[in-house]
Amino acid sequence: MQRNIAPNARAGTVGRLPRGLLAALALAFVAGCADEPLPTATPEAPPEDGRFAVAGFDLASISLGLASSCGLTQGGQAFCWGSGGLGALGNGSLANSNVPVPVAAAYEFVSVSAGGFHSCGIVKGGAAYCWGDNRYGQLGDGTILSSAIPVHVASDEQFVAIRAGDEFVSCGVTKGGSALCWGANFMGALGDGTTANSDVPVEVLGGLHFTDVSVGSYHSCGLVKGGAAYCWGNGVTLGNGTSVSTSVPVAVAGGHQFTALASGFGQTCGLAKGGELWCWGSNVVGELGDGTNTDRYVPVPVAGAISFQSVSAGSSQTCGVEKGGRGYCWGASGATESSNTPVEIPGGFQFTDVRAAGFFTCGLVKQLGAWCWGAGAGGQLGNGRNDDSAGPVPVASP
Repeated sequence: MQRNIAPNARAGTVGRLPRGLLAALALAFVAGCADEPLPTATPEAPPEDGRFAVAGFDLASISLGLASSCGLTQGGQAFCWGSGGLGALGNGSLANSNVPVPVAAAYEFVSVSAGGFHSCGIVKGGAAYCWGDNRYGQLGDGTILSSAIPVHVASDEQFVAIRAGDEFVSCGVTKGGSALCWGANFMGALGDGTTANSDVPVEVLGGLHFTDVSVGSYHSCGLVKGGAAYCWGNGVTLGNGTSVSTSVPVAVAGGHQFTALASGFGQTCGLAKGGELWCWGSNVVGELGDGTNTDRYVPVPVAGAISFQSVSAGSSQTCGVEKGGRGYCWGASGATESSNTPVEIPGGFQFTDVRAAGFFTCGLVKQLGAWCWGAGAGGQLGNGRNDDSAGPVPVASP
């Protein structure tokens, strides 16, 4: 049974935070939990003959939260690292870890998604599990009790996609094409026609047949069959030509056919079938990549005429991998100066995927596993240290 929760009924209630404040709080939180920082790490670099002396953790996929990271092995085992506050690592502990630790679950995962201070995953068979912060019901288990181990999302549906948002929202797509969301419903981010929080999944209205979903901070978006995109929640991020918030899905303008969506704090980007990347929403630090710092209420093309194969959006930056394997980021990562156009990731890496967070970034490198860079005070780079790195460093293998 749906359990609606008044938005201010939580201990430690957080209202709508200004841009960047939640990320700043995350950095302060993990820094307070971390050991005394070491000198800034020197990034690994390829030798002159093009060979790398080391490799990172061999992962099939990787996902980043505000201050933690999670990855999935080829065999379906989930690992997390970074800030363990509120149980975000899912290993039964609240302690930080600067190396990957296994999520405490005897399940074979098929996907995992790290969010603000919580994460979710789908196990073989389609059941969904979440762990970590649950102050707004974002674990979806019918309670508001945070958990350091995975708990079953209260739904009998078989999920084919799941996303943990930047803050307090989670959404998934069922085998039948319905989108379900749970957690905080600020500005209508759950898409159920209300602004009441829910600690169990509620169906997104509109009768749409979804194939995928993405979740930001106060907005969510989904792809339907044929590639059209719909968004709901914070009006600035909807891409429908207005800035009016809505608690039901509205079509993104432009008639684009997308193959993937990525939502960050206040931006969403869509990857078109031809490799073109379009972004919309907040653009304070250039996270839309269009060469300006102007908010956009309809999709605009990312500058540079780059043909992308994947895209990821974080709190204040966006990243993508072009079809040749080069990685690019734009916006503000905290590791480098902000840019409102794509900047190539240094190091000569051939990426298969790059994931953006607020102040750190990770990527999967062809035949070289997982590498991370940026802020590392909470261990979120996974390299066995608690310091920052301006360039990619390999994630330690367990």
